[in-house]
Amino acid sequence: MDQIMRLRLLIVPLLSGVLSVPSANAQNVIVVVLDGARYSEIFGSDSTYIPRMWNDLKPLGTIFTNFRNDGTTTTNPGHSSIESGTWQDIPNDGTLRPTMPSFFEYYRKHSGADDQSCFAVVGKSKLNVLTYSTHADYGQLYGSSLKIAANDKGVFDSLKNVMATQKPRLLLVNFPDIDVAGHSGSWGAYLAAIRVADSLVTELWATIQGDLFYKDSTTLVVTNDHGRHDDAHGGFQHHGDSCEGCRKIMLLAVGKGIPAGLVVGDTSSQIDIAPTVGELMAFPTPFALGTSMLPKMAVSGAHEDQSKPAHFIPLRNYPNPFNPATTLQVDLKDQSHVIVSITNALGEEIETIFNGVLGTGSHRLLWNAASHPSGLYVCAVVVIGSDGTLRRSVRKLMMVR
Repeated sequence: MDQIMRLRLLIVPLLSGVLSVPSANAQNVIVVVLDGARYSEIFGSDSTYIPRMWNDLKPLGTIFTNFRNDGTTTTNPGHSSIESGTWQDIPNDGTLRPTMPSFFEYYRKHSGADDQSCFAVVGKSKLNVLTYSTHADYGQLYGSSLKIAANDKGVFDSLKNVMATQKPRLLLVNFPDIDVAGHSGSWGAYLAAIRVADSLVTELWATIQGDLFYKDSTTLVVTNDHGRHDDAHGGFQHHGDSCEGCRKIMLLAVGKGIPAGLVVGDTSSQIDIAPTVGELMAFPTPFALGTSMLPKMAVSGAHEDQSKPAHFIPLRNYPNPFNPATTLQVDLKDQSHVIVSITNALGEEIETIFNGVLGTGSHRLLWNAASHPSGLYVCAVVVIGSDGTLRRSVRKLMMVR
């Protein structure tokens, strides 16, 4: 069987999961953003600064040890990328809304639910732009309700009140104090804020399990909007560049639909959260460019094993959305046979970008879509290692003229 035929047999079943909406696994989802926590003080330190999440919640759920912000590493772009499933390079001062629909808008348009079904509970006033996007097919009509507080305690008190009185099914929560303490330059205040957030997240889980509306029907996702500079790039006080400290962030998921005691080492990113929420709650996220993380949690043997590194880091691309060209990046751990193809939204293969052997390292392939119409495409990469092991990855691409 030739390589192209083999590729089609491998990729078509995979794409069916990317372009369709799976069945529901959860009724409610709460996404908590620990604003500006650096990975080295979260999962990178095990239980040192987050003893309750590490010892109490981690055994109940799944953590991702290579979770990333591959967009703009500041507050508003990070939150907007989480919500939309696309990299949103918007101003960080709250002057402009995201351009692509949020998971709030997707959920409300699909379900017909009212604005009390969705809440953004945040600790920074500039995050008021999270309630809805400027997208012509969605926007304010499908936006969320909003609560703004001054600090982590205020956010938590508002959150508990909203959950008790309004019973929203989808929430985005911002705890701001870690970022504020980091910018203050006080290492002690920064670590203290992490410990407080650790306690609040664990208390939130207890609140969920103590409420009959949420108990056993809710998924809790805890992540960051961005990290902070690593020591080689100025240290913890600031953030905003592409250093590893700013890019590498955390993700913990616990609750309905999430395996217990799982550690996933495969690379995932912020734009994978919105499609994951959509899969959990059974609503489509048609403009999201990420992919659901649930399949990674369902794979047997997904526990991270550093002694057997993967043949490659899953496919990345930039920019996305793009017009008319985008760069596809494939990072290989060893020499492998690589096949990269493009499929349209109908599942039809329209182009093979590469089919051959590539050596160890990072490889960039340009796809120029000038001859194709605007819309959603899927890039698929199949990597066949020297030992015959096969790995595959897909990524949604959005071409906008």
